[in-house]
Amino acid sequence: GVNRTPSGKWMLCVSYQGQTRYMGLFDTEDQAKSANIIVRGKFRTTRELRLTKNEIKKEVETVKRDAREAVGMRTSRGKVKGKPKKIKSETLENRASRDAGRTSLDER
Repeated sequence: GVNRTPSGKWMLCVSYQGQTRYMGLFDTEDQAKSANIIVRGKFRTTRELRLTKNEIKKEVETVKRDAREAVGMRTSRGKVKGKPKKIKSETLENRASRDAGRTSLDER
């Protein structure tokens, strides 16, 4: 959820894959709430998958980056964070639907 810290910033934490995940500090409550909506929506697509610890870590970092970028947060160097990195072998979204999405080219 979204909570105010003693410093006046807004902290976002969500539960994912059985643990509470820290998603970052935000300047305003609206930014934190918007990021919360984004994070929960993205995690919903991979909630049922059995992921390794490394895949979970990468997914959390990717979703964190997406949420911060979407609400206009900047890095400490003043640059908007870049595109999230994908897991090497395949994206998690593709992993969830890889069997259902096979094309006729795969059957050749």
